[in-house]
Amino acid sequence: ELVLCGARPAAVADGLYAGKPLCQVRLEGEAMAGVRLHAAGKLAEIVVSDEMYRRHGAGSEHTEELVDAEREIADVRIALLIYRQADLWKVSMRARGEDLDVSGVARRFGGGGHRAAAAFRWRKDLEELRAALIPELEKLLL
Repeated sequence: ELVLCGARPAAVADGLYAGKPLCQVRLEGEAMAGVRLHAAGKLAEIVVSDEMYRRHGAGSEHTEELVDAEREIADVRIALLIYRQADLWKVSMRARGEDLDVSGVARRFGGGGHRAAAAFRWRKDLEELRAALIPELEKLLL
């Protein structure tokens, strides 16, 4: 119906899926190159640091698509994105499969969400976060 009214599907698709700034493409490339796999490849983890933002002239707003890109990796059932925003770490989790619920993990860390998508904020040390969070997510995959 929209096409009959004059909508141009190619122009709509281009507007939705094209036009990322170069800094975002470069940041995403470095982040994806550094992905870590845990739990026999079922858990993917990306960390985006302040140094990475500086290297590419990017900001935390350029990380939005990374957690979904991780989830596209074969065999990955949980995607974990940890990225710096101002003076804290933001943690975003996505699950693939009806039997997984990342919202419970997020709640234990003071956040929330729903079964397949949840998040929280962390003000302490990154390595302390990783040491506490990754085992919790691995338990979901047993």
